[in-house]
Amino acid sequence: MRMLRILLTLVAVGATGMYGSLASAAGRGGESTETTTTGGRMRISARLSVEPAIWPARALQDVTLRMILKNEGASAAVVYPLIAKTIPRTSMAGEGIEWTLQATAAGNRAPVRIQEIRTYYGPPGEPRAAKWLKANGQVTLSPGREHATEIAACWIPNSLLKPEQLDPAMLDPDGMDGIGPRKFDLPAGQESAPPLSSLIPLTKASILVLGRRCADMKKDLGKKRELLRGEVVGFFPAPGAYVLEASFIQDSWMQIGEKLSVPTAPVSISVGEH
Repeated sequence: MRMLRILLTLVAVGATGMYGSLASAAGRGGESTETTTTGGRMRISARLSVEPAIWPARALQDVTLRMILKNEGASAAVVYPLIAKTIPRTSMAGEGIEWTLQATAAGNRAPVRIQEIRTYYGPPGEPRAAKWLKANGQVTLSPGREHATEIAACWIPNSLLKPEQLDPAMLDPDGMDGIGPRKFDLPAGQESAPPLSSLIPLTKASILVLGRRCADMKKDLGKKRELLRGEVVGFFPAPGAYVLEASFIQDSWMQIGEKLSVPTAPVSISVGEH
């Protein structure tokens, strides 16, 4: 399969205090889109590449998501991508520095649910010490220099999954993760979102497993009912065109680094059509 590499850039400026006004200009075709925040000290751009950008209907496919920060300014910039949370595990404590990933259907922009299929519902543990984070997470980017972060993933089309592996009763047996019916009471006045199983035909979904290679998943694919338990999964409800976007967020409650929010431009992918 021909490898597709799509690199689009979106620029933002970090500020230590209040953010200024935003100005944006939409690009066309292969042009980038630029968003600038005034009054900041850092000019950092972010771009996302997805390789490959066509995910097959009847075969496993290793996918690499590559998120790149670039210093667009005239002076050195300090960022903390080495300690960024890259996979959305709610069972793991974070420090307010992360790469987030969003997926939506290209036509109606319906969001794709990306979440951890938990096997543990307790506290997320203690965050790492601020002194250690500052010593081990810092990257100094000279003007024009880049830093890349990669996430491995495994695409599993619906044709290779058994219906019981996508059964809400198996994925969410305790009703704690919003996949099957909720099995606990909410405080008075609070409401929960509808369970995923009521929004999409779950047993027809294809899956992107973040943080894993297909060689890891293949051995249990045809026989392990709990294949997806403990994994971080994106549920793609049907074949078609989708859009992936990422954002680098540096907003630590530990006061590590300047506040920064840098989204990438969208990347188009095709899933399950070929």
